[in-house]
Amino acid sequence: MNKPVIVMPVYNNFSYTKQVMDEISKYTHIDYDFVIVDNASTDITEVELSHITSDGFKYVRSTSNLGVTRAWNVGIDEFREASYFCILNNDILLQDNWLSKLIEIMERDTNVGVISPFPLDTAHCTSETFQEIASKYTEEYKEGVDDGLHGCCYIIRKEVFDKIGLFDEQFYMMCSDFDICKRIEDAGYEARVVHSIVIYHFGGRTQDLFNSVEREGYFKRDLFKYFDKHGWPKKKFTLNSGKMRYL
Repeated sequence: MNKPVIVMPVYNNFSYTKQVMDEISKYTHIDYDFVIVDNASTDITEVELSHITSDGFKYVRSTSNLGVTRAWNVGIDEFREASYFCILNNDILLQDNWLSKLIEIMERDTNVGVISPFPLDTAHCTSETFQEIASKYTEEYKEGVDDGLHGCCYIIRKEVFDKIGLFDEQFYMMCSDFDICKRIEDAGYEARVVHSIVIYHFGGRTQDLFNSVEREGYFKRDLFKYFDKHGWPKKKFTLNSGKMRYL
């Protein structure tokens, strides 16, 4: 099996990027490649990352903000032969041994096309306190399984991308997770969220760099594109865990 690759777009917020890089290094115990796609950050991101020469690490800087979906595709193309592609936000905390446990599930069940750890809804915590919280939760709820995905962290197997193609770049910031989840399920694979591995998501740190009017505009534009592509809903719905669900 080729190494998995972690693909992480960033735009400013270097403190979160540095934190999750430390998390990955500390809590990942299998070989992996790692690519960061910098969407033209204006803070210290380029200064801090452009000099790193570690094996298996690539820093790709764009001269403009590509949007998250195109940035994912750029990152994937850097390691096209990876066995698994982990799409990761930079504003999260990871549970120890997270990557190998998720891949082990996918290795056992080839019907799983995409898998996500469950994001805990807990009070603000540090990397150290989260490990204890995560351990207690996963021990109690390790059998829990939901359908869908969580956009802050998920893993897609290579054969899925080979079959359905990469991310649809018409989605700039929002709804790309709903689109990829539907395409994966339409191709006959399962989208699974497991409670045996958890993460903590600080939430919306990149989106917070845009004002509320901009965020609402991006969301409505991408949502309408999703409906144009997959069909407009005929009754009330909610968007939850990477899926549109009718009420």
